[in-house]
Amino acid sequence: MITNSEKSKRIQKHLSRYVQILQRCYNSECKSYKNYGAKGITMCDEWLNSPDKFISWCESNGYDETKVLDKDILCDQLGIHPKIYSPKTCKFVTVEENRQHMLDNSIYQAIASYDKNGCLVKAYKSISGSNGANTTNISRVIRGERLTAGGLYWRNVNSIEEAPKNISIPEPVIYGKAIIEIDNKGIEIGRYSNCVLAGEALGLRPSSISQVVSGHRNSLYGKFFKLANG
Repeated sequence: MITNSEKSKRIQKHLSRYVQILQRCYNSECKSYKNYGAKGITMCDEWLNSPDKFISWCESNGYDETKVLDKDILCDQLGIHPKIYSPKTCKFVTVEENRQHMLDNSIYQAIASYDKNGCLVKAYKSISGSNGANTTNISRVIRGERLTAGGLYWRNVNSIEEAPKNISIPEPVIYGKAIIEIDNKGIEIGRYSNCVLAGEALGLRPSSISQVVSGHRNSLYGKFFKLANG
C-alpha cells in the first residue's frame, strides 16, 4: 500500500505529463508543437476538461514509473489520424516497445545529420538506417525533446537527395545568465544567478536546465525555466 507521500508524488508526475501533452498539442510556441499540434494531434475532451480524469485513468491503466505513455501504437492499430490522447488510444508501454514502434514506422522517413555549424554531415533513408548515435536519442531530437544525439543535430527531410545543405542552429543559453523557475502557469517560484547554481540547488544537470531555457526541451522532471529577463 502506497503512503500519502508516494501518492502525492505520483499525482505530480501525472500532472507533469498532462501539462507536457497540453504544451505539445496546444501551445504554438512550444518547441515540440510542430510535431504534435501542428499535425492535428489533440487530447480528448474528457481529459482536456478534467485533469483528475486523466490522473484516475493513469492510476487504473498500468501506470509504472519505468514505462511511458504511448498514443501511437493504438492509434496506428485503430487507424485513427490525426492521432489523439484518449482512454481509447493510450497505454503505458516500456521504452523498448515505444522505440521499436517508432523504428517500425519510420522505415520510409528520411533523416539528415548536421554538425555544430549547421552543415550537412550525412542523410539517411530512415532512423533505423543511421549510425553513430542511439536511435532513440535521434528520435527525441527530431521530436524536439533534446538538442543533439551523438554530437550531431538531426532533422526529418523529404528524401536523401532533398536534404538541405545547411540548417539554422539555435544559440545555446550562456550558463552565466540569470534564470528563474516557473510553474505551469508561468508564475515565478525560484530565481538563480545561473544554470549551474540552479542545478546545485535542485539536484539537476545544468546542461539539461539550459536546454529548457533555450527552448530545446519542454521541461525537466516537471520543472520549467526561462531567462530572468525573458
